[in-house]
Formats: sequence, structure tokens, C-alpha cells
Amino acid sequence: MKTAIKEYRLSVVGFENGFGGLIQNKARELTLNDVVGILPRGGTILGTTNRDNPFHYPMLIKGERVFRDVSDRVVENTNIHGIDALIVIGGDGSLNIGKEIFENKGLPVVGTICRLPIRPSVLTRP
Repeated sequence: MKTAIKEYRLSVVGFENGFGGLIQNKARELTLNDVVGILPRGGTILGTTNRDNPFHYPMLIKGERVFRDVSDRVVENTNIHGIDALIVIGGDGSLNIGKEIFENKGLPVVGTICRLPIRPSVLTRP
């Protein structure tokens, strides 16, 4: 983000809680102040979820849970914010959704997988 802002003078927009925020247009411009000191802390400043696939999005209609394709909202919301490409950081599920957005909607997507280190003590019971 630092390079995008300082060297390329780009604006960076973040969506809260992953694709859910993108679908619901919960966006905010990110500044360098938003990320000062984040590397040693780790985690996310935007929140995260793995449930909001815009091609299979759960909705309640007349009391019944149904799934709808709301991927057009992704395109609409990126257009509202003047976004030229999505940067998707996540696991296989997030990257597959990003790939589907690119293939079906033509929106450029850059993806990187995020693997969390697992300590053996986390996997064993006391």
C-alpha cells in the first residue's frame, strides 16, 4: 500500500469484511496512517469473512433462505469508487471468487494467498 500511494500516487480503497463489504458497498479510502505499525501486530484492519460469495449470496425472501447471484453489485460498487482492479488477499475460497469475478465480469483481479503459520502447541490438547 505504501508503494501504491507514495510512488504511484494511487488511491487505495478497502472493503470491510471481504466480499461482504464489497457487495454491501462498505468501503473506505485507506491512508498510510491506517497501516502504520500493522506489520508487527498482524491481523486485519478491515475485518474478514469467508461466507460472502457474490455468485452464491444468501438472502431471506419471504422468510425462506435462498441464494442469488449479486455479482453485478461488485461491478457497480467498484465503479462507484473508481476502482480499476481488485487485490484479493485470502485463502483458496477468496482467490477462487476473485478468479470468477475476473472470468465472468471482466474486472481485473490480483490475488495472493495468505497462509497462517500454525504452531504445534495449537494442534495438541494439554
